[in-house]
Amino acid sequence: VPEDLERKPLSLYGMNKILIEEMVRQYHFQYDIPYTLIRPNYVVAGPEVLNIFRCGVVKAMLKNHASDPKCQLYNADAPEAWKDAIGKLEEDPKSLCVPRCPDGSSWRWHMTDVRDVVALVDECMVNDAAIGKTFNIAAADAFDWDRYVPYIAEITDRKVVEIEVPSDWKFCFDQSASKEALGFEPKNDHTSIIDTAKAMADGEDVGIIPGEIAPLSFE
Repeated sequence: VPEDLERKPLSLYGMNKILIEEMVRQYHFQYDIPYTLIRPNYVVAGPEVLNIFRCGVVKAMLKNHASDPKCQLYNADAPEAWKDAIGKLEEDPKSLCVPRCPDGSSWRWHMTDVRDVVALVDECMVNDAAIGKTFNIAAADAFDWDRYVPYIAEITDRKVVEIEVPSDWKFCFDQSASKEALGFEPKNDHTSIIDTAKAMADGEDVGIIPGEIAPLSFE
């Protein structure tokens, strides 16, 4: 996903993001206010990453998106096939899930460590090369579910449920723009994100200011 990919929001939430970007550009046009647009994807902090990949969450994602023809999860040849996976997910909604695509590979997506977002904002505030630019920001690697979900399960003593889904769902964010303009690269990959989450859940001080951190819960 590069920064110049056509924006096609599927929700009011997504449309609000586009409107905010256009408001920023309008203020620049009217008042010459320098700006940089930063697009983080799914920012995580604290222990929350340990609970994102539960069967119950995947079930909700399938129900909300796999039946939408505009969504990548939709399969026109088998629009109801996602329902086959629901029963297996309902058996143990607290366990973690690895969805498998038709070719046997797992889902892939991209999260963002809050520390990398802060680092990029800091750099853009002091580097004139950022003015007028738009930058993606995400983790240093993409999140392959069949690689990282079992790791989360191992360190939190949970089991993994695998399901087959009728469509691919894979994306990662191109971050070459910030690297070329600013020499910026995110420091955190998904292993460090998960390890930090577990350390915070265990009460360790990892240098992140906690909000209202709830104890690790599988509900």
